[in-house]
Amino acid sequence: MRKKRRMSTDGPTLTIVLEQAQFELVNVKRGGTMRTELLSSDPRTAEMNVRPELVHQTLLNLLDCPLCKSGHLKILIHTESGVVISVSPSIRIPRTYGRFAPLIVKVLEEGVLRTVVEGEEGETLMERLEGSIEQHMAGRRVVLEPNLSKLVEINQYVNHQLEAAADHTFIIGVSTAEEVELAYHVDDFITVSEYEVAASYLATKVTTAFERLYAIE
Repeated sequence: MRKKRRMSTDGPTLTIVLEQAQFELVNVKRGGTMRTELLSSDPRTAEMNVRPELVHQTLLNLLDCPLCKSGHLKILIHTESGVVISVSPSIRIPRTYGRFAPLIVKVLEEGVLRTVVEGEEGETLMERLEGSIEQHMAGRRVVLEPNLSKLVEINQYVNHQLEAAADHTFIIGVSTAEEVELAYHVDDFITVSEYEVAASYLATKVTTAFERLYAIE
């Protein structure tokens, strides 16, 4: 029998920042009507290298993990333009990027995405936050990169380099850039594979390590 999603505010929390998200609004004409969409790479050209769907892929992994369902995961999106978006652990995002993108457009334009029950707004699912990203990070800040950093065994790193009872922040790049460029202080740069791997893989590796640390099944 599957456990229901159980949120807890007790104990330490891991914050994951999806850094350098490529969310840019553009006006396009569809069927004679102008509409606002997220800028994406055109597969027919090589003029742009924009991958907003990387955030969607990574969020699917994060929101499905036991760490999130137990209430010990905080998810933040930090865009290339400096916008900070908080993602509720209780949100159920669409499985396809085509249906996910309009939700981001709504948050960027209106500042918030809420549930609607019988015509009335309810729980906040995504919200644009005020202030800098640094104001929303807690504890030791560690950047997870796909390459170029020191290679660690993530379970050993979490168990021996981090304080189990403290909050921590892990930062994962979700752009097409080879390196995560940051304008704020971080405490460490690490990688968990000798190969170039996707942001969604990095997210799964770190959340699994913290699930073991917190004995979450």
